[in-house]
Amino acid sequence: MATRKIPAKKTKKTATVKRSPPAASTWLAGVGAVSMARKRGEALLGRLLSEGQQRQSRARKFVREARADARAQVMGLLAPVRSRFDRRLDKAGKVVRLGVDHALSRLGVPTKSQVDELAQRVAVLSKRMKSAR
Repeated sequence: MATRKIPAKKTKKTATVKRSPPAASTWLAGVGAVSMARKRGEALLGRLLSEGQQRQSRARKFVREARADARAQVMGLLAPVRSRFDRRLDKAGKVVRLGVDHALSRLGVPTKSQVDELAQRVAVLSKRMKSAR
């Protein structure tokens, strides 16, 4: 007797098996992508840190140079003002010194210049006396 083969019915199981290779491929691709992202992420992080350090170094150098330039410009602008201030301060000091000298002379107190002149005369006289001996 001849037997006749009956074609097997497609079941959900076989349908799942047929879908399985693309799902497995997708899963493996995802795992690979995560692995590559991790490896490349570490390399990228290293490059980003290096770039950040370089930028920080350049920024600090720029700030130092800008501060030095600003200081030089300010000093250049203030130089004439400082010069005028010093001249006026010297002039005011002379006026005050003259006033104090005048007040001291009226009281009979010798001024610094008079004391200095007297000290020079004493030094000259001392020299003469030593040389005469």
